[in-house]
Amino acid sequence: MRIRSHSGNRPVSSRSGISLLELLLVAGILTVALGEFTRTLVSVARLDPINRDSAKVKDQALSVFETMRSLTFEELVVRYNAIDADNPVLGPSPGQQFDVPLLQAQGADVDGRVGRVTLPMIGNAVREDYIDEAMGMPRDLNGDGMIDALDHSADYMILPVRLDIAWMGQGGDRALTFHSVLTSPR
Repeated sequence: MRIRSHSGNRPVSSRSGISLLELLLVAGILTVALGEFTRTLVSVARLDPINRDSAKVKDQALSVFETMRSLTFEELVVRYNAIDADNPVLGPSPGQQFDVPLLQAQGADVDGRVGRVTLPMIGNAVREDYIDEAMGMPRDLNGDGMIDALDHSADYMILPVRLDIAWMGQGGDRALTFHSVLTSPR
C-alpha cells in the first residue's frame, strides 16, 4: 500500500476566513464599547471633585466630633452653643458655626460658614423634651428614667449632636448631615 501526500494547493472553502460583514460587525461593537468606556471615564472625572469635597466634609465632621469628645461635659455645651456670653475665658469656643477648609458656603447662607452644630437645646438650656427624630429626641439625657422639660445642662450623661454641612460644590449646592451621641465618662 502506498500513501500519497498531497502538497498542492487546496481548494478554498467559501466558509473559511473572515468576511467583510463580520469585520464591520466587530468594528461596530468595538465602537459602541469604546464610546461607553469614554462616557464612563468622563463621568468618573466629573465625580472626582464631588468625592474630594465629600471627603473634606467627612474629615471635618470627624474632627469636630473628636474635639467635642476631648472636652469635659461641663464645657462642651458652653463651647458649642450659640451663646457667646457663656464661653470660657481660656481655650477656643468655636460656637455653633464652623468652616470646612477650601469649601464655600451656599449662596443663601447668611453667616458664610458651611457647618452648623445642633445640640438638644431650647433657648440656652439642654432639654430632654427637644424634638428632633433624627437625633433621637426627645430622650432621657440624665439617666433618671423620665423625659422632662427641665434644664439638664449640668447633669446630662448622654448628648446627641447633629452636624449639618452645606456648601456650594462644582455640581451645585450640596449638603451632608452627621449624627453622634456623646457619652459622659461618669
